[in-house]
Amino acid sequence: MEYRRLVLTRWTRRDRLAVLTIAVTVAFFTSTVLAVTAVSTQTTAIAAEFETPASVEHVSGGAATEQGVAIPAGTIQVDGTNATLVGLSNETVQRLQASNIVVPPPPGAGVTVATDGAGRSAGNVTVVTSDGTETTVSLQTRSAGQQAIPGEWYVANETLASQVGGGDGYRIETETPTVPADGSPVLGALAFFVAGTRSLVGLLFAGAVGVAILVGVIVYSVVRMTVRDRREEIRLVRALGALPRQVLTLFGGRALLLTAVGIALGYSVGVIGVNLAANVGVFLGLPTSLSMRVSARSAVLLLQGYGIVFASGGIAGILATLPAVRGAPYAETGEDYSDGRLTSLAPATLEPELFDWRGVVPAAGALTVFVAVLLLVTSFAGALGPLAGGDGATVTEPGATHPIASDVPGHYAGVLESQDQITASPEILGFSTVDGTAVLVRGADYEKFATVSDAALVAGRRPTTQGEAVIGADLAASLGVEPGDEVTLGGSTRPAFTSVSVVGTYEAPGYFDDHLLVSLSTARHLSTKRGDSVNFIRLSERPDASPGGDEVQVVDLGAPNRTTVGSTVTVTATVLNPTTSTVERTVTFTIDGQSVDRTVSIRSFASRTVSTRFEATETGSVTVGVEDRTRTVQVLPADAVTIRGLPPVAPPDSSIRVQVVGVADGAPVAGATVTLGSETYESDENGVVSLSVPSTGTYDVEVARGDYATTQRLEVATGAQRSLVASWDVPAAASPLSQVEGRLTVSNPWNQTLSRTVLLNYPGRTRSVSVSLAPGESRTVPVSVGRLAPDSYEFTAVSDGEELATATLRVEGDARLASAIASHSATEAGTTGIGRAVATVFGNVQIIVAALVVFAGVMTVGGTTAAFARSVQARYRELGLYRAVGASRRQVLGVVVRDGLRVGSVATVLGLALGTGSVLALEQLGLLRVYGVSAPVELGVSTLGLSVVTSLVLVVTGTVLAVWPALQKEPVVLVEAGDE
Repeated sequence: MEYRRLVLTRWTRRDRLAVLTIAVTVAFFTSTVLAVTAVSTQTTAIAAEFETPASVEHVSGGAATEQGVAIPAGTIQVDGTNATLVGLSNETVQRLQASNIVVPPPPGAGVTVATDGAGRSAGNVTVVTSDGTETTVSLQTRSAGQQAIPGEWYVANETLASQVGGGDGYRIETETPTVPADGSPVLGALAFFVAGTRSLVGLLFAGAVGVAILVGVIVYSVVRMTVRDRREEIRLVRALGALPRQVLTLFGGRALLLTAVGIALGYSVGVIGVNLAANVGVFLGLPTSLSMRVSARSAVLLLQGYGIVFASGGIAGILATLPAVRGAPYAETGEDYSDGRLTSLAPATLEPELFDWRGVVPAAGALTVFVAVLLLVTSFAGALGPLAGGDGATVTEPGATHPIASDVPGHYAGVLESQDQITASPEILGFSTVDGTAVLVRGADYEKFATVSDAALVAGRRPTTQGEAVIGADLAASLGVEPGDEVTLGGSTRPAFTSVSVVGTYEAPGYFDDHLLVSLSTARHLSTKRGDSVNFIRLSERPDASPGGDEVQVVDLGAPNRTTVGSTVTVTATVLNPTTSTVERTVTFTIDGQSVDRTVSIRSFASRTVSTRFEATETGSVTVGVEDRTRTVQVLPADAVTIRGLPPVAPPDSSIRVQVVGVADGAPVAGATVTLGSETYESDENGVVSLSVPSTGTYDVEVARGDYATTQRLEVATGAQRSLVASWDVPAAASPLSQVEGRLTVSNPWNQTLSRTVLLNYPGRTRSVSVSLAPGESRTVPVSVGRLAPDSYEFTAVSDGEELATATLRVEGDARLASAIASHSATEAGTTGIGRAVATVFGNVQIIVAALVVFAGVMTVGGTTAAFARSVQARYRELGLYRAVGASRRQVLGVVVRDGLRVGSVATVLGLALGTGSVLALEQLGLLRVYGVSAPVELGVSTLGLSVVTSLVLVVTGTVLAVWPALQKEPVVLVEAGDE
């Protein structure tokens, strides 16, 4: 029993070295798991709001399941162009809406198309059914809105669509896993990240196997040395009756204990090390929000990996003990414990002086893992890095945390191209999965994308319509897609779906080869982008940052058009600073020739509004200005009022409800008189007046309060339509940095309820709104435009072909100013879109890569140290003799290092071959594809050279650490230890 206790618990320096080496190896695995799960947890949390409500798949037959609905679909020709027709029923609409999937209602007859989809008005279209029958049906427009089907798709009832499609259609499963195995999620952002995380987990298991093999090699070497030290005791124990299995169990238990302690220590080192790496990254200014805590997910992965490592340690211990328990206790084992030298086929000049060639195998095992890690790191860095090409740049929204959160006007591209003679590609990036594979969907114009990405078609042709797409060669190979195939896509950040026809395959550097390239309109349908907005604009080169002239510019002068005597008038000026430093600026206002100075400090790349006030003391006009901008403010009497809601045309004998409001504040005015024809009316407490319209003719409608009176023109005509009254509330001017917001107020001035469809046209968007207003009721429709480049923009509202309201917005600043804004944004972006996404959404890759490479290097040093420690132990006598005859420690170290290089060179070649082969095997298995990006193994001269040089440095380091304890012993001690 005492002997068993000593074998299990009495550890030598070599044992402690083995525990430390196992700990470093396990620490590498631990840090990898924590870093990868932190990244995946962060990305999943970011996309958690995008849990898919359903999946969509294009099918033949289109049969619905209990959890899904079938939507028949086919192709029709409209004006000689192919278009998609889908069939809906009221039941289908209700079931989809219950899952937050919005689709338009089915028409009772004919077909409908969105007002901003096909650009058609009402009329007729000819539909050809699958059996060749032609049918003419009516065409109506439907409201656009954010619906799940594209606006250019035509909608009919299920019967007509089934006749056209002949059984083809879409199946939408409303109960589906996050990553559906077939088809695409209707809302794909979360599915994309979950699928990417699964790829990382696959790599983790491959890493666990590699770590387990390395631990096995280390434990085998250490236990063999322990068995050598105790071979006489083993023979004695066996001679006293111990069975071989008992000896195996004893030394196997010892190996398990060594491994368990190494795992426990490695866990602690890994947790502390990876958190230290994150803190160092923060200290160095690298942005990261990764949480390296042990979560439930990482705990499961760690326990599984530790189980593999623990088992490999026990098995290695048993295998190392087997030679010592074979045969009779004092029989020869067939193994040379005394010298350890093997017959070598190497030339005599290459034969090690002290070491033997058996160290090649364990050293090669350690180097194999290191080479594999190095190749994986370089491959993923090359795939995910910013490879837009040369001097490229990306324009994103200033202050956006990452490109996916960025919103940039697409027409900035035109400004940049016209001013800087560069190619600018406005793009939208979307996330989805197709048949369980993560897919990056990029909306762009192919010609511009190809120019800034160095892409070239290798099959098929360029896309010409919004329903066509081209696919990167890497993604095409992963999905098994080629020109002529149809791909069904779900929405990225909103519930939607569509189908695109792949017409070409292209090749491009890096991650650009892993995109499905669709039109911008298709990408907007699949995302939340509207109008002209995009995520970012990629440039072929960085634009000139200087806008020319005075960099700080006054881009807006604000003042009311009218006011009343006694009112305080506020005059504002918006000052924009498109430079990289804070600027203090004095703004000089003029009010009827009198100057007023205001000083304002403006942060880098920001705008500030500065104001002054004056008192309107008498009627007339007041001219206000700042720099070269002027406005005229009309000062009216204090009683000035106006009429709100008077239509320009009315039918005879109708009734109109109008409101009298003050000019200065727009508040309702009671007791004002309104005269129409021979009738005079008085406004009530809400300023409302009901006017009776006389016979046909043109009338001046007068409103008066006190001594003030003004008129508006009303035309009365037979057959005039009762139209809504509308007004736009949008700023008269804005800067290129402004987020432009507006609203349209629609009122019903008539004595009957009106239901109308109002078509809103504003920058980058056409939108229809259906309204039903009771007499005197009004409704406000907000519109969001975002940032705009310098220009003049029109806002209109039209109903039944009649223009209800119009407004003009001026975005101040010359084109050079827009170029400066874009240039500053490009400077801030620093990398291309996906590169910044990797650095922010996926966590700080620099920190993770640096930590893993350091851990891999330390792990390899530990492995090579353990590999050479056995050779050092076997040569204690020779080392002692070298020292005894006068060799210094440095001279002995030189001999050992040369031996280490001889053995290490062979181990490096083996490690390079095995490490490269293992990574290539992972590539063939499809495991080197993470978050929709494939990482082809880069085997260039620089990569292989780096692997060889680094491996040899690690070998030398391991050799020094292995022999250093022996060099600290006296020569006589070494000789006596070698003679045992």
